[in-house]
Amino acid sequence: MSKHTPGPWTPQDNATAEDHEMPIYCGDLWIASVFDSGGDRPDGESEANANLIASAPDLLEALQHARGWFLAAGFERRPGGKEALTQYNAAIDKATGGAS
Repeated sequence: MSKHTPGPWTPQDNATAEDHEMPIYCGDLWIASVFDSGGDRPDGESEANANLIASAPDLLEALQHARGWFLAAGFERRPGGKEALTQYNAAIDKATGGAS
């Protein structure tokens, strides 16, 4: 079990011309913010970054589920399976601080 704040996380497009900030919330709890330092990012990049961050809890849960299914089906024994499992584990470890 991860120690992160459970989702859903939602980006809020509250950016003004002065702050260029897109905060991400879980209900009323502020999780993170993406800043577009002065509007110098390509169109839509800051919003895409905020959406990616906000999807993190869902992506982690889906990857943990997929890894379990992958192992239960014995796919780690198929060609490329060990490499795929290494990628799954590395991504889960990165997201959980090595707590997979």
